[in-house]
Amino acid sequence: NEKPVIQHPTDSGAPLSEMPVPQPLYEECSLNLSEKEIIDLFEKMMEDMNLNEERKTPLRQKDLLTKREMVVQYISATAKSISGSKVAGGLKNSKHEFTLSSQEYVHELRSGIMDDKLLNCLESLRVSLTSNPVSWVNNFGHEGLGLLLDILEKLLDKKQQEIDKRNQHKLIQCLKAFMNNKYGLQRILGDERGLFLLARAIDPKQVNMMTDIVRLLSVICIVGEENTVDKILGAVTTAAEQYNRERFAPIVEGLYSHEAPQLQSACMQFINALLTSVDEDLDFR
Repeated sequence: NEKPVIQHPTDSGAPLSEMPVPQPLYEECSLNLSEKEIIDLFEKMMEDMNLNEERKTPLRQKDLLTKREMVVQYISATAKSISGSKVAGGLKNSKHEFTLSSQEYVHELRSGIMDDKLLNCLESLRVSLTSNPVSWVNNFGHEGLGLLLDILEKLLDKKQQEIDKRNQHKLIQCLKAFMNNKYGLQRILGDERGLFLLARAIDPKQVNMMTDIVRLLSVICIVGEENTVDKILGAVTTAAEQYNRERFAPIVEGLYSHEAPQLQSACMQFINALLTSVDEDLDFR
């Protein structure tokens, strides 16, 4: 099976060589599009690819015929990614022969899978959340985000085996990929459990996972809305109360993890993000 010509980079820093390369297409729909429709769809395509303005500028300079061909190919490739990869163009990874459609992932997560099967599903989902357009993430997120948070909560509440810790970290990576766009970020901020469960999952004994969580919270502090820092502080406080510990105890412990410099750096970034994102007076800081 060949991958579709059009890829869906969610990394706004992707090189232009990874942008869609038009091929001759003579589908009927492409002939019926007006110039305004082509331009409108082209803008929606770039937005769906999660491109920033710097990456959009050179693409906007392409001629109308090229834009028309890119739009038609993108629509075709997107339809394949949403319907599932049993058609040509499906993504592959080392754990699954093909990744699933967004709704097939929802079905898998809802089925109550555990242990290695859950780990394989989460790894495949992480790839799909990273590789597919924002519309795919949106389609998954309607129900999928709640299911991911349900699973994370169950993992946090149980006495964890090694496979549970691996699943928990993989789930955090899925949430990170889910939030790599405006839609995903707004969904997390709009769900009261999201930030709270991230705060609960901060554990200095799991260095790599804690590093990912603290970095993620730092980014949310910086790019979130005006009251985002209050939400994060509230989540950290509530998590500390549940575990009967000082609010920033795990962050301080992370700062003293001399054998894990990446965690130390992430904790410093989180502290700086909190301080620079607060508009209160110096005493509060």
